[in-house]
Amino acid sequence: MLKPKKHITQKEIQKDPLLETIDNLQSKVEKNKQLYTKVVVGALLVLGLTTFLVRNNRVNNAAADTALGIALISIDKGDYSTASFQLENIINDFESTSSADLANYYLGKQKFDNNELDMAQKYIESYLDSKYSHILHTAASELLADIYIKKSNIDFAIDTINKSLKVCDAPFNCRSLKLKKALFSIEKGETEAANKILTEILEQNDLSQGQKQIAEELMGKLMG
Repeated sequence: MLKPKKHITQKEIQKDPLLETIDNLQSKVEKNKQLYTKVVVGALLVLGLTTFLVRNNRVNNAAADTALGIALISIDKGDYSTASFQLENIINDFESTSSADLANYYLGKQKFDNNELDMAQKYIESYLDSKYSHILHTAASELLADIYIKKSNIDFAIDTINKSLKVCDAPFNCRSLKLKKALFSIEKGETEAANKILTEILEQNDLSQGQKQIAEELMGKLMG
């Protein structure tokens, strides 16, 4: 015999799991509508602010790069007074940019050339402490060491070179630092240390003509 068809009641339809889930979701959305709106608006504001800051940072970096380029032209022309003024403005107006950090180096070099050793040390140390110092790290380290030499502090000069050698990864730059250390070692009377450095350098096959000449001159000075 055929079974009679089962009649689905309204009560059973209302208890359907899928429909209950949909109803619950709609209820939650309606109940938390304001919260969800705030979350979406907040996310859009954060996105907008991030976009603005990124764009503003790019514009700021571009302006700093242009200003540094102008200052370097002044240096190239020998107009050091104007260059000094321009570099100081870059440091003050474009803080935390690579150009501002480089301005510290160039200003420190100018102060060193003018024998303003304390000011030179201040700017060079600021450059070496910056996150962009890798660009001219060797040159800045050698300059700081020369400042210490002029201040009659040879131990600090050698220590500065040793610190730079620990992070040096370019063979040419590393040899330049070692030649500096050999010179200071000779001046300090540490002839054995200087001889070891110079011998190792002169045995290298890829030695540039300029560095070879310096090494030979220092070796001659060492031999006396």
